[in-house]
Amino acid sequence: MFGPVTVRGLTYCQPGYASLHPADGVLNLPAEKYSPGLRLLAAREGARGSFADAAETITRTSGQRLGNRQVEELTGRAAVDFDQFYAQRPRHLSLAGDVLVGS
Repeated sequence: MFGPVTVRGLTYCQPGYASLHPADGVLNLPAEKYSPGLRLLAAREGARGSFADAAETITRTSGQRLGNRQVEELTGRAAVDFDQFYAQRPRHLSLAGDVLVGS
């Protein structure tokens, strides 16, 4: 959450095959540049208001500077399972005569 981290490790390469980085799995490194904590912060702040305000809040709270576009992309990637989430939620059906009250 507080800046770039460089991890050096062994890479196994062979022509025609994808490279293997065994330490990445052990260290549970994210597949992208930003940490899970920073991605969560970007998603929360990006959903609250403007991406410019979110970028400012991220800089103020973590010291990490992100542009508006980066915050927008991180916020968008956090919402990719939105439809799947609601498709899996159980639906509570109302019965005839039930009263719906809002306050």
